[in-house]
Amino acid sequence: ALDCFGHDRAAMMAGVERMMGLASLAQQNAMSGQHDIFGASLGAQSQALNLPATDPWLAADRLHREFQVVGFYLSAHPLDEYKAALQKMRVQNWA
Repeated sequence: ALDCFGHDRAAMMAGVERMMGLASLAQQNAMSGQHDIFGASLGAQSQALNLPATDPWLAADRLHREFQVVGFYLSAHPLDEYKAALQKMRVQNWA
């Protein structure tokens, strides 16, 4: 679900606290009516979001986290890597 943002999921999850802080700052500035000299509201739009450098998650870790969040696998299935072997054994697909 986060893949559409063009950043690695691990980096986005590591930077979630910073994102929440920028969102909170933008909301506070909007509620207080603070604007810059050009009339735009101050906040997260004017600050660059620098995500921390992290190692990408392994496929198994990504799948495990997907399952924890939504209750099913989104991007793949843990048995996908065994698909050829299962087909050779003529295991039936019930999905």
